[in-house]
Amino acid sequence: MTHAMGKGHMQKAKRALYLFFLRSLYGLRSWSFLAILFLIASPLWGGQPGTFTPKGNLNQSRGGHTATLLPNGTVLIVGGKDASGRSMATAEIFDPATGQYTELLPTLPVPVSGHTATLLKNGTVLIAGGVAESGTPIGFAQVFDPATSTFSGPKILAVRRSEHTATLLTKDGRVLIAGGTDGSASLADLELYDQDTGSFSRVPTTLQVARRSHTAALLDDGTVLLAGGSDPAGALSSAELYNPAANTVVAVGSLNTPRTQASAALLLNGTVFVAGGKNFQGEDLNSAEIYDPPTKSFTQLAALMTTPRSGHVGVTLQDNGKVLLLGGTNAGQLVTGVELYDPVIGTFRTVGAPATARTRAATNFFAVPYTGGMLASGGQDANQNPLASSELFSYPTLRTDKQDYPPGYVVRMMGEGWQPNEEISILIHETGNPDFTMVVSADAAGQRLDKFLRKRLENLPLSHLYKLVRTKKVRVNGARAAIAQLLKPGDEITVHVLKPTEPPPARPIEAVGQDF
Repeated sequence: MTHAMGKGHMQKAKRALYLFFLRSLYGLRSWSFLAILFLIASPLWGGQPGTFTPKGNLNQSRGGHTATLLPNGTVLIVGGKDASGRSMATAEIFDPATGQYTELLPTLPVPVSGHTATLLKNGTVLIAGGVAESGTPIGFAQVFDPATSTFSGPKILAVRRSEHTATLLTKDGRVLIAGGTDGSASLADLELYDQDTGSFSRVPTTLQVARRSHTAALLDDGTVLLAGGSDPAGALSSAELYNPAANTVVAVGSLNTPRTQASAALLLNGTVFVAGGKNFQGEDLNSAEIYDPPTKSFTQLAALMTTPRSGHVGVTLQDNGKVLLLGGTNAGQLVTGVELYDPVIGTFRTVGAPATARTRAATNFFAVPYTGGMLASGGQDANQNPLASSELFSYPTLRTDKQDYPPGYVVRMMGEGWQPNEEISILIHETGNPDFTMVVSADAAGQRLDKFLRKRLENLPLSHLYKLVRTKKVRVNGARAAIAQLLKPGDEITVHVLKPTEPPPARPIEAVGQDF
């Protein structure tokens, strides 16, 4: 569906979708001209929303590897540990079109596991640090070029490290390498990788607290939040903010609970969701906190996770907004359950578990047309044996065709995985005006056009609706529409309509349909 506004413009449309699960509607703003384009949803490429489906097996079992979505839509799998516990120099490519893996013939210059892999703005992948075959942290980085399917390096890091974080600074394309361990102590060192020079440089300042196994999240203003982790004494509660423009590090409010091996996910409203981990006593946690950038403080959530876990995956689902928590351990045992955090209502709930429980798996999302799926590949089983299997988690999506729009531009919204006729509330953010919400329904295949439009344009007089059809103001796939026309999957319905000057009164509405 698309919404073109007669004045102003829509800013950060994807960011504005974080409330599309809203439980209330406050009447649409009035516009002199409204263009709506409804998209009849096409089938999801994976399984039913909220479930895992098996995909192809890796050519080599591995855990502690990385998975990186490449610009051509395929996924790069790098390194990890094999069945003997040794770091690997092999890599593979996953193709979502076939659901299969292909082993790359070139190998990495240096075998590695527990490293970071960052897609750079030039399309190459920076593979930094990690653990060597000897089990010691690596002082090298390697670069994969998808244009030639080759690896280059090693490039020398300022400090050898593992259990660090690597964050792409989207404003200038550099990568921040922070903290970790050199094998004997936690690190406070920071360094930056520059893709233009292909080299690392040490940041003049350091973290105020040396930390390893911490979290890092790039905030909307370009700064990087580094929180928790551990030092030789145990789990940390402190948090810091790195400003790449000024090369400064400042302390911010501490976590309410010390935690290491936690997860951190940037939510669509710009806050950061930090979940699980181990506390100072080494106990696994079932609590979570929200970092608020304006106040630079953490608030502990009242709701608890369904299962304590640490060393898990915690990611915001692409084009969705909920956070998926997968894998990890609790009291030394593999966590088999999977749960979702809903940031709108602030609750956790379980979803379908994978056929194979795993920890230290690599995860990745996909580009169009394979959106609505997160792949979990490899990992380790309950006996710490590496796995070759992979599974796809499917979920509903809602996205826009652009990140930002000039005045008067038609905004296209589309998605996959919703239940037939499920109502979705969407928050619209327009610069210079209050946010407002509109409601659409998913997948109306098989319905008559007039019934479809009457439900969605309920404030429009029926006589006006029929007049719009007669005067060619309603089109299906760009062609003139018939009032009794039946809709098919993939149809696009465009309506041009004059709106009244006053918005309709506020009224409550409850979102319906199966929540995944």
